[in-house]
Amino acid sequence: MGSDYWTRRLTRRRVLRGTALGVIGLGLAACSTPAAGPTPAAPSTPAGGAAPTRVAGSPTPAARQPKRGGALKSMATFNWRTQDPHLTGGPAAGVGGMLAYSQLLTYKWGADIKPPAYIVTPDLAESWSQTDETTYVFKIRPNVKFHNIAPVNGRTLDAEDIKVSFERIIDKRAYAANLAGVTKIEAPDKTTLRLTLDRPNADLLSNLASPYMVILPKELADRDLTEGPTIGTGAWIQEAYEPGQRWAGRRN
Repeated sequence: MGSDYWTRRLTRRRVLRGTALGVIGLGLAACSTPAAGPTPAAPSTPAGGAAPTRVAGSPTPAARQPKRGGALKSMATFNWRTQDPHLTGGPAAGVGGMLAYSQLLTYKWGADIKPPAYIVTPDLAESWSQTDETTYVFKIRPNVKFHNIAPVNGRTLDAEDIKVSFERIIDKRAYAANLAGVTKIEAPDKTTLRLTLDRPNADLLSNLASPYMVILPKELADRDLTEGPTIGTGAWIQEAYEPGQRWAGRRN
């Protein structure tokens, strides 16, 4: 997936959620703000009181462009009991490790979205369809890469990773309610995921957009992830975590 897509993954919703849970400092190390210079003098007003006007077509000062890349550091009071994102008290409890992951669906965000809108939009899914009242089919985005960390080593995500992650969520039970009523999870090919329900469920898509429904690589499905590793497809790659002290990551 292109870098522009993943840059947008650090949403205001995620940062605000982390702040409410105890984050007390957030800095972008590579995006420093220059020291403030002297305040420019106000433009003088010519005799007669008429305000100065800008000549039509004259250039305006160029806006500063944001600088891509760098590091994200969070000084926070969160103290995860585990780094397993599918367990209560895992990185879902703070702004840190969850930024390393993606979901099948997410909530739409942007300047034109007024909370609490909770409009469901694709994330790892490219699109979805409902073939009948109890069957949903999701097409998975092509060429999404996991972080280049062993044992996954940057391979391409496929539908089997999402299937295995959902089965793991059900097995771990902490967030299994989001998949209540799902009787079958299938990955008929690498780009297709099919969910079958026991009855119609109007909340299913919103449940799948929950920030706790993160997708892991299938290589980690049977592992004890108390101490990690943290490997996802998200915008940030975890580099350090000290419980109750700090979290650090670099741009994916």
